[in-house]
This record gives sequence, C-alpha cells and structure tokens, in this order.
Amino acid sequence: MPDVKISALPAASAPTGSEVLPIVQGGITKKATIDQLIGGTSADTKYVNAAGDTMTGALKTPSISFGTNPAASGTIRLPVDGYIHSRNADNTGDVNILGFGNFGALLVGNGAQTVYVGTTNTSSTIFGSNIRIGTNPAGSGAIRLPNAAAIVWRNAGNTADVSVLGHASDGSTTLNASAYMNLTINGAPSLTVTSGGVTVADGKNFVFSATTGSKIGTAATQKLAFYGAAPVARPTGWAAPTGTATRSTYATTTATVTQLAERLKALIDDLTALGLIGP
Repeated sequence: MPDVKISALPAASAPTGSEVLPIVQGGITKKATIDQLIGGTSADTKYVNAAGDTMTGALKTPSISFGTNPAASGTIRLPVDGYIHSRNADNTGDVNILGFGNFGALLVGNGAQTVYVGTTNTSSTIFGSNIRIGTNPAGSGAIRLPNAAAIVWRNAGNTADVSVLGHASDGSTTLNASAYMNLTINGAPSLTVTSGGVTVADGKNFVFSATTGSKIGTAATQKLAFYGAAPVARPTGWAAPTGTATRSTYATTTATVTQLAERLKALIDDLTALGLIGP
C-alpha cells in the first residue's frame, strides 16, 4: 500500500478490541490488539504516593490499595480502621463517610452529620445513632418511621410480603405473624401466640401488681372457663347472706348447722368479691 497520511485513511467502525496496532517491545516492532493494550496484566502496579499506596491490576478492572495490610480483594482495598473521608460543608474539617472499625462494625458517618440513603433530604437518612425512613418520620427513637409505615418481611415461602410491625393512622400498633409469634427471653420462648390462642411456657407465671390489681374479664357477660370446660358468663342469682361470716377451722364430727352456715356465708362472700358469682 502506498504511503498514506493517517488523516487520509478511511474512518474505522466501533472498535471491538481485536484490532491490531504496532508496538515496540524490547527494541522490536510487534503487533498487539487493543484488548491487550488496555487490559494490562494482573501484575500492573502504579504507585499512588510515596507512602506505598498502590493502584494495581489490569486497566479494565483496576484496584486501589491503601495503607499497610489492606484487604486482598475488592476494587478499593483498605486496612482495618481505614476510612473514607470528605471535607465538611464549610471546608473547615474532615468528616467520616464510611469505615470498618477494628471491633467489627461498619461505620456510616460520624454522628455529626446526616447521611442520606436516598437522593434528597426527604429520603431515608442515618443520623448519628438513629435511622430515619421516609417523609416526616418520628422525631425520636433509634429507628424512626413516618405515620402509617410498617416493617415488612418476606414470608417463609418467599412468595409474599408480611407486614410484621406497623402503626396505623388511627393510632393503633399491629404486631403480625403469618403462622405464630414467639416472645423469647434468654433464648427460650416464654409466650407463643397463634391464631388459636396464647400458650405460656412451662414455669412462666402471670404476675400482677399488689397496689391496684388487674381484672380477668371486665363485665359479667364475658364468658370464662377452666380446664377445658365450655366458657360461660358469670353465674347470677346469688344474694348475699346475712349474719356472721366465719373462716376459722372446725371439727367435722362435731360441727353445728350454725358453724356450717357461717362458713358458707364466708365462701359466698369471697366468691362474690372475686367476681366468680354474683347477684
């Protein structure tokens, strides 16, 4: 081919990387593809500074290593307690953006600024020791959600979402489970809630205050039962006996009608006070 200026050569289509170019290697002119030239080798090293921080790897897939004993993989490789910093808004100091501490924690921010998870200042944010999600979230707490927001998991079959914890606009808070819910203390379930009822773990008790106390059932028409019996409303028609109520012991072989009557009155009084029977 006669000598032709480069400017006079026909225009190339989009390169694929397999095109051949001349290079001088060891004083000898050789050919190399574009892929070879821009791909480099895994041993390529470019020193970033005198401290020994390096940029290594092929130019297509470079990695940058900083400090002493950095991570052995990844694109940006930092040692433990290595952090990514930026200047603050006033350009008067540095702020931590991201780091991994020697105690095994991933640190985002330094607690003095807001880190936006989204793209605007109305997006989810991490601020100091709390996480804010959504628009107009709660003003306090570690995890701050807006009104009517919920925490949602995938179900066990990974086929649908389950709203596990939510607070509705009517002021109600819902704790939800698709099968059952365990309240676990020190690794052992203490209370299990299913669609059929509530199970208290063996050895666990209901403990009430000794000041005002609490009620089981708040109206006589509410039905209760024990040991598998059919629930019934509170039995009525029990008029309070008059006279003396006695709760002291007696001998069954010599008891009088009066003694029995006094103790029966005490029993009726006590059952009525407990709410188990009534007028």
